[in-house]
Amino acid sequence: MSVFTALPQQASDYSVLFKMQLFMELPVYFYSNDNVNDVVKTDSLFMVINRNMKVTMHPLKTEGFSDRFNDRYLFFEVDLAKDIEYVDRLQPYQIWLAFGYMSAYRFVIDIQQFILYRLIGFENSDFLIFLKILQNDNRTYSIKDIFEYYTVECIDFKCLYNGLRAKKIYNREKYPCLMRVSDPIFIR
Repeated sequence: MSVFTALPQQASDYSVLFKMQLFMELPVYFYSNDNVNDVVKTDSLFMVINRNMKVTMHPLKTEGFSDRFNDRYLFFEVDLAKDIEYVDRLQPYQIWLAFGYMSAYRFVIDIQQFILYRLIGFENSDFLIFLKILQNDNRTYSIKDIFEYYTVECIDFKCLYNGLRAKKIYNREKYPCLMRVSDPIFIR
């Protein structure tokens, strides 16, 4: 899929980046006559879903970022249980919005580059890439300094860092920040 065909006319509509992530990550179905069928994902199908899906993105509180980066990075949360609705419920193409233990995605958008970095809730996390970008922008700061000077509500940078670098990949019991929206509910 071409990213450029999905970009809005105004860069202020950052929800299109989140919708694109959902579109690429989750199954898309065609509903008709009580039947549900998989579909092939295309640019034009994304445009249909983009127009039909309304997303409410909640900004997360940060410390340190606006001082150093002039609000270049915006952090958001979207809860599948509350923040997504379809404008036309009769539209047959819809993304399968299922969730288990958690229902919230947390991410950061670089508004200069118009890039979304997946942090929490997604199938994979771009946190290590985002951390490397922060380090490159702050050549005098170590990873320890970044953990000390930059904080984001509901996001544990140390947990993400340690969890993504751990020998056991995606140990969600030890690193709960690695839980995905698609993970099932665990009953003990």
